[in-house]
Amino acid sequence: MIAVDTNLLLLYIVGLISPEFIERHKRLDEYRKENLPLLVDHIGTRRVLLTPNTASEVSNLIIFGVAEPLRSELRAGLAYFITLQSEIYVPSQQASNDKFFVELGLTDCALLEACASKNAALITVDVKLYIEASRRGIEAINFNHLRDPML
Repeated sequence: MIAVDTNLLLLYIVGLISPEFIERHKRLDEYRKENLPLLVDHIGTRRVLLTPNTASEVSNLIIFGVAEPLRSELRAGLAYFITLQSEIYVPSQQASNDKFFVELGLTDCALLEACASKNAALITVDVKLYIEASRRGIEAINFNHLRDPML
């Protein structure tokens, strides 16, 4: 299994629904449709490990600045995607007790806990999350290093 941070999960789902829409989506300004195959390759055939926190954030961001009928299509695509994945619930109280909660926030601390409990890898663009996951012995991939190996 592999956990995917919110921004990359948004890229993944929008791209699977419509690669052409990646460059028009207001929350995906830093990505191009050429980034999608790289992300797809690194997720591979692994199931995506979701937390309710990540799924909720993506659900909110996926329709940001999007008009109907695409809004409905994106949410329907997300709903279908969720049914095919694994989800683990990390109580907010548990995630907020993490010593890095103030720095990383609830969603990232829940991701760290989920990865540790399920021995899942993590792919992220968040440097702080990447460093902390690596420090904890979680297989972590910084997607920015894949996009630009000179980073």
